[in-house]
Amino acid sequence: MSNKTGLGYIHVPRTGGWSLRSSICRDKTHRIKYLGHVSNSRDTQDKYTTVACVRHPYDRFISMYKHRLAHYVDDSKWKIQHYINNMSHGEWKGYNNHWFKHSPPDILMRHTHLQSDWEKLNRLFDLNLSSLPHLHDTSTVQYSEPSPEQKESILYLSLIHIS
Repeated sequence: MSNKTGLGYIHVPRTGGWSLRSSICRDKTHRIKYLGHVSNSRDTQDKYTTVACVRHPYDRFISMYKHRLAHYVDDSKWKIQHYINNMSHGEWKGYNNHWFKHSPPDILMRHTHLQSDWEKLNRLFDLNLSSLPHLHDTSTVQYSEPSPEQKESILYLSLIHIS
């Protein structure tokens, strides 16, 4: 017999987490618990059926860069190479080395299909939660496309942390 107390949502940054958190926190029945930015540890897995959302590592990296430009960087000349350099020195938290270092969550939703995956989760667990708002969107943030060499660096960073 399982001792799990229900569903637990692990928030991986830049994968639609604020939208999911908003819907989860509006739920007064508490059928799914927002766990925050925690790794999928054995303790978490013993207590909850874990749910997380994933995004292609390159797209997640670019979204993180654009989010940083929009919210944290005062210098508009801050270039993507600065961000690549910072991430190369240990700031990048890939899926396997941080969020899923023990094992993947029980349920993975895809950023590219977040609304439909959310609706499936609702039906599967009879959650009756509202549709997702689109929060913290970075699609309008202006930035220079990475050069081919920079794209290669970003992909390399992503691969060494997800393999």
